[in-house]
Amino acid sequence: RAVEAILCMGPRLVRWSEESNIPASMAHMFGLVLGEDRAFANAIILRLADAFMSGDKIIKASVLKVLLMEMKSRRRRGSRYDGILAKKRVPNHMEVLRRIKVVFDKGDVESRALALRVIGCFADFGKDSAEIRYMVVSTLLESSHVME
Repeated sequence: RAVEAILCMGPRLVRWSEESNIPASMAHMFGLVLGEDRAFANAIILRLADAFMSGDKIIKASVLKVLLMEMKSRRRRGSRYDGILAKKRVPNHMEVLRRIKVVFDKGDVESRALALRVIGCFADFGKDSAEIRYMVVSTLLESSHVME
């Protein structure tokens, strides 16, 4: 049931991510609060990170699948990407990375491989963390396991 809920979120995130930020005049016209979209995006990303951190391997794979759906649309848009995985849309991005890193540090080989893929989806804000960069590079240099 949890897997179905996570997978249903994927297409919705892609659709929502394609919408650009609305100007103040339009927000006022529809009775919306400015910045509400950022708070909502942040909550969704944190919930996905929580599910990844506390879930089993099936849940972790489902979260990765949802993020990869967004990455697919991100590649189509290229450098002008302004979607839900952009650094400016997730104000507490370091908390998201911390939750993913917990899985990497305490997981088995398969969980570590999934965590590396998820960190790749969050590359826009993962690149600014020296700890995350070190983790990725050291894994690439030291790992002898095929899955990592």
